[in-house]
Amino acid sequence: NADFDYEKVTEDEANLGKLAAIINGEIPMCEAENEKDDPCAKLKKLGKDSNFRKNMGDMKKLTKEKKESGIYYSNETDAQGNLYNYNVEKFEGKENEHQIKDIKVKFMIDVMIHTHFDGGSSIFSPDDISAFLTLYNKGCIKNISTFTFALVTSQNTQYLLQVDDVNKFQDFANKYKSQSNDAIFNSFNKMYKDYGIGKAENLKNDNESAFLNLLNAYHTGLSLVKGNKTFTKWKARELDNLNYLQNKECNQ
Repeated sequence: NADFDYEKVTEDEANLGKLAAIINGEIPMCEAENEKDDPCAKLKKLGKDSNFRKNMGDMKKLTKEKKESGIYYSNETDAQGNLYNYNVEKFEGKENEHQIKDIKVKFMIDVMIHTHFDGGSSIFSPDDISAFLTLYNKGCIKNISTFTFALVTSQNTQYLLQVDDVNKFQDFANKYKSQSNDAIFNSFNKMYKDYGIGKAENLKNDNESAFLNLLNAYHTGLSLVKGNKTFTKWKARELDNLNYLQNKECNQ
């Protein structure tokens, strides 16, 4: 499971003014920029973000390796209002290990993307949930309302995990604020077993349904989003009243 090492970050007002706050000692929560965004508009914007699509494509190529890899970065806007990646860091796990340890997060981030290689899950793992909560509780997410936590896998799946209810998510995350990464992982590893997520005989849709049931049962405030192979269209996945998967089209 992921262990995070947070290095000191200084605010660079001369360079677009929004890079980061100081992270040291007791790290403040990232609640200052929790504006509410329309989820569909947010996904449509993401599908048009050429930098995000390129980064996802680059990560997809790495699913052929025998280790997990990842990238995180912050977004900034140029004079014409176009997004670009400002500060980009790569990280990777050890060969044949379905986890990444000792990720050094050096600044407050907007996006984190990582891979699952052959033998890994088709969907977010207990390690991934632990990483998401740790990032938030340690104050390294710039804006929780717009933060994108992305996954690409060797099973040709691509997913996002995003916050669609900030209040619910904050309540959920606070329950784990004082716990270690290992403790959070162990909690979710048990939940995954209870819900049958990642069983060897599971189809991809089985994992999606079980994962959504878990997210809903624990009132996480998180939404699962599935993308196409070119990362241009994203669909929020949800369960209907009969517990069948259905899509919410968010961009045409």
